[in-house]
Amino acid sequence: MPSGYKVPPVPSGFSVRGTLRPGEEAVGVFPHMSLKTALLAAGAVGAGAVAVGLSVANPTNASLGTATLLESNPPLGSTISLGGGSLALSLRVVANQDVLPGPTLVDLLETGQAGSSSFNQPCVTLSSPPGAGFAARSPQNVTLSGRLPGSSPCGTSFVVNQAKVTLQGRLGGLVLGLPVNYSFVP
Repeated sequence: MPSGYKVPPVPSGFSVRGTLRPGEEAVGVFPHMSLKTALLAAGAVGAGAVAVGLSVANPTNASLGTATLLESNPPLGSTISLGGGSLALSLRVVANQDVLPGPTLVDLLETGQAGSSSFNQPCVTLSSPPGAGFAARSPQNVTLSGRLPGSSPCGTSFVVNQAKVTLQGRLGGLVLGLPVNYSFVP
């Protein structure tokens, strides 16, 4: 103990140094822990850090936030022409963490034909102008609209039933899932 340090009163039968086995010496930041206990605690902290890292790295984890479709023009279930049609989506987004400024992208994915070359591939992408970012747990409305490109990597006719909403563009921002249903034709 440092010189000049005063030990508080200790009840009879107890020691200021805690319970030690004969010959055992208290060392480290937590002298009341045995080496085995300290190693187990360090392992548990390490495992917890890995688990947190994995949950943050999963970009479609629902605990990261939500995207809700408020309005669609044309409405869900519509058949849209790639050769001159347009699509407008109004979303309410709640991110569970702050998201830096950037555009919001919505990729419409073809997920209905497992094994096809376009399975889970973005068929149509809508983009908003760069926004001011998202404050954690603060609902924000986003509107995306655009004319369709006339062609798609998914072919001339396809169905999409899933949208991937990416906040902060493709700069590693937050990715949220959103169910949709559109048929696209030439």
